[in-house]
Amino acid sequence: MNNNQQLLELIKIIGDETRFEILSVLQKGTLTIGELEQKIGRSRSTTFKQIKILKNAGIISSKKSGTRKYIMVRNKQIYSLFENLESFISTQESLFSKKTKNQENILLMGLDKSGKTSILLSFLGKKNLLAFINQNLKPTEGKQHMSSILYDLNMEFKYRPEVIYHEFGGQVVYRDLFTNKPDEVLENIDKIIYVLDIQDTDRYEESLSYFEIILKNIHVDKLKIELNLFLHKYDPGLDKEKYSNDFLNQQILNKVLDLVPIDQGISIFKTSIFTIFQKNLILQKNPPLY
Repeated sequence: MNNNQQLLELIKIIGDETRFEILSVLQKGTLTIGELEQKIGRSRSTTFKQIKILKNAGIISSKKSGTRKYIMVRNKQIYSLFENLESFISTQESLFSKKTKNQENILLMGLDKSGKTSILLSFLGKKNLLAFINQNLKPTEGKQHMSSILYDLNMEFKYRPEVIYHEFGGQVVYRDLFTNKPDEVLENIDKIIYVLDIQDTDRYEESLSYFEIILKNIHVDKLKIELNLFLHKYDPGLDKEKYSNDFLNQQILNKVLDLVPIDQGISIFKTSIFTIFQKNLILQKNPPLY
């Protein structure tokens, strides 16, 4: 029997409802047949029959202690399969189900190499980002759901959170895509986090031009999208004299406030991922109350 046939046979065996319940309750530990029968709510004959099938498949085993026979799982690696299937289901639900009332969709935008993916990973609770990022991160292609990004990085996705993060690639080809089809990118988005790499001074003008295009599309289509600007990579050890508040005001903040329409609020933060993600609010402009 080849690997594919073995896999199909295993799926058939654990796909039975009673056998799946037996394996589920045995995950907590060894049980007698009587205890197992009681927990799964099946008759003794049904329980015996399904135990026999699982034993013949080599998935469970039994041992006697006095007058009692105990049932146990032979290799607990079987539960890794369960976890992977649960992760797949969570991802599918998050990707394809409709947004719930309490769910918020956040889109990270900005130029390529500005640090969007590392911020997204930190929001999802991923640790030790610096060592990982230097080796594994690659440019994001188009608009990516957070579960797709985690999958590409061989990271686990096990839950459906209240906040769903998306990232939009910052290369020129994707910025052009946004310019031509902004509605597709901004569909169902509640908040945009625009990431500007403050250490990449040569690209300030390029980044602010892209930011202006995003603002115009929000304004023209009258979209109710909350806006955050992250002045990112404001890391410990950065030359604070070179990147002083006067410098930031002159090069970025004053220009940003000139670009933001009067009816659009914005919160601006200094952010950094050095050991952990950090952000400090430095400016907030609230839209007028009507």
